[in-house]
Amino acid sequence: MADIERELPGLPKGFTGRLPGILALESATWGGSSGTTAEGKWWRELHREIRQYREAKTLMEYVRTTARLITAQAGATLPTPALPEPASVPQPTPGPYVDEALITDLEDKDAVLRVGKLLALVRELNSNYADQHPYACQMLLRAILDHVPPAFGERTFQGVVANVSWERTDKA
Repeated sequence: MADIERELPGLPKGFTGRLPGILALESATWGGSSGTTAEGKWWRELHREIRQYREAKTLMEYVRTTARLITAQAGATLPTPALPEPASVPQPTPGPYVDEALITDLEDKDAVLRVGKLLALVRELNSNYADQHPYACQMLLRAILDHVPPAFGERTFQGVVANVSWERTDKA
C-alpha cells in the first residue's frame, strides 16, 4: 500500500485499503493469487495476460480493451455499453467449505476418535476458503485426506471403510 501511495500521491483517503477488492473484480487481474499479511499489507500476482492492456492509457481505453477481450472470448460481437455510475457491489460471503454441523459432530467424537489435528485442518480449510485462497485449500484438502484414516485408528481408507457399518450396500 505504501508503494502505491508513494507512486500516486493525492489518492482519496482509504482508496488503497479498498483497492484489493476493486482489483478482484477486474478481469485483467484474474488468475493470479493474492493475500494479506498479518500486518495488513496485501499483494496480488499478475499474469502475462495483463500485457493485453499495455496500450490502455485512460479508463475508457481500459474499458474498451476489457469489452473487446470479453467479446472475443464469448465469440460474439456486442455493442460497447454505456458506462453506468460506479456503485458499490456487495460481494457474497461464501459459506464454509465444511459444514459447521459436521465440525460439531467431530468435536463431540474427539474423546473416542483422535480428531484434534483433523479438526484444526478443517477449520483452517474453512478460513482459507472464506478468504478465497484456492491453492491453500487444495493443500489443506490433501492434508485432511491424509489425516482421516488415523483419526479412525486405521492406516488406510480401506481400513476405515471395512470398519463402517453400512445401512445399504451397492453390490454392483
